[in-house]
Amino acid sequence: ILIQSVCETMVPKLVAEDIPLLFSLLSDVFPGVQYMRGEMTALREELKKVCAEMYLTYGDGDDVGSMWVEKVLQLYQITQINHGLMMVGPSGSGKTMAWRVLLKALERLEGVEGVAHIIDPKAISKDHLYGTLDPNTREWTDGLFTHVLRKIIDNVRGELQKRQWIIFDGDVDPEWVENLNSVLDDNKLLTLPNGERLSLPPNVRVMFEVQDLKYATLATVSRCGMVWFSEDVLSTDMIFNNFLARLRSIPLDEGEDEAQRMRKATEDEGEEAASPMLQ
Repeated sequence: ILIQSVCETMVPKLVAEDIPLLFSLLSDVFPGVQYMRGEMTALREELKKVCAEMYLTYGDGDDVGSMWVEKVLQLYQITQINHGLMMVGPSGSGKTMAWRVLLKALERLEGVEGVAHIIDPKAISKDHLYGTLDPNTREWTDGLFTHVLRKIIDNVRGELQKRQWIIFDGDVDPEWVENLNSVLDDNKLLTLPNGERLSLPPNVRVMFEVQDLKYATLATVSRCGMVWFSEDVLSTDMIFNNFLARLRSIPLDEGEDEAQRMRKATEDEGEEAASPMLQ
């Protein structure tokens, strides 16, 4: 149990070069004991189906795409352990598609609807994010995050029965994220300037999708689980294959116009007619 806890919390946040070092240290401390992670066969099958529908490369073992699938599984494990987590890595490393695919796969596997609330914290002010208290009327106005959280808590449309992921897509800056420290720790409480306290429901996960943590404080990072997406998680072939597969599935206006012209020419002339482009 101890080795499993260490591996499931430490491995996702390590760069590839440090993982063998961790297992070497564990083998020295616990000789003869090996970490065997659960197969998660049912989840893997759903991930494979979702990847096929979204024209993504799914890989097992040493296949192309196996590193990215491993990150998706690590993300699932972290969501089971922490209610706050960070996906860290450069743009184009598969962070967004990882949580999108996982959310869809879990919805099919467990039959629980998954809802994602995406917030760009750097696009709005701190007051618009958390809310403001009018100094004259003492009237409180919810911000974007507060509105989303209150909507889930009110449970008007069964929000508490759904899997709710609130995703902050942008730099983790102490200017706005410090207010979330009490939400990310074991208290799970957001205290508003008007004295009101909002408790984070158990079906909610607070996620951060960031490129790096150079602006983040230790107080915030230490409260979150973490999954590191390196540049080599996605290969160039995976990106091109996804792009080409999506192109094949989307009917182009030019192709539709050309097909109509061909049908009309066939009806009028009684023979097939094709432009050089279609040939």
